Amino acid sequence: MKKAHRVLARECPHAALFLMMMWCSAARAGDIGSLHAADVRVEPVTGGAKNMARLTMTMRYGKGARFRGTYPVGAVIPREDASFLRHLLCQRLPHQRLFQDVTELRNRVRQALRSENPLSALPSVRKGATRHLAAQGMSEEHLMRMTGHTGIDTLRRYLGYGLQMTREAEHAQDNAARALLERSS
Repeated sequence: MKKAHRVLARECPHAALFLMMMWCSAARAGDIGSLHAADVRVEPVTGGAKNMARLTMTMRYGKGARFRGTYPVGAVIPREDASFLRHLLCQRLPHQRLFQDVTELRNRVRQALRSENPLSALPSVRKGATRHLAAQGMSEEHLMRMTGHTGIDTLRRYLGYGLQMTREAEHAQDNAARALLERSS
C-alpha cells in the first residue's frame, strides 16, 4: 500500500489521497467516493503525532449507511495528505462531492495496487486495513464502528477469524482450550 501511495502521490495526488483515506479509515472505495465536502473535517492532532492530522468523516451513503444509517468515522492521516485534503476542501462547496471523477480515481488506485501485487483489488485495501488495525490490538467493537459492520460475524469474516486474532478472539480461544482441557481430565 505504501509503495502504491508513493507512486500515486507523484502522479495523481487526488488518487493518493483517495487511497490514504480508504486505508486510514478502513473504508470502501464507494464510501470515500460518495463523500461530500461537508462530510469531512481535518484538524491538527494535539499531542504526540506531529506528522499526522485527525480526520473525521460522516458516512451518509453506501452499503454501511444503508444497513446502519449515517455514522461517523474517525481516523488519522499523514500531514502531507491532510494538507492536500484541506486544499481540496477549500475548492469545494459543502454540497459538492469531495472527489469529482471517482471512476478515474478508482481505476488509478486499482492500477497502482496491482503494480505492487497483481492480485490486489480495491476491497483488499479495506480488508488489509481492518486486519492491520486488529493486529495492533483494536477491539472488535471499535472495528465495527469504523467499518460500519452491524454484525460481528461479518467483521470476523473480514478478519479471517482464527487467522488474524483480535484480543476477543484470543480470549475466546483461550477459554475454549481451558474448557476442553477440563473436560478431558
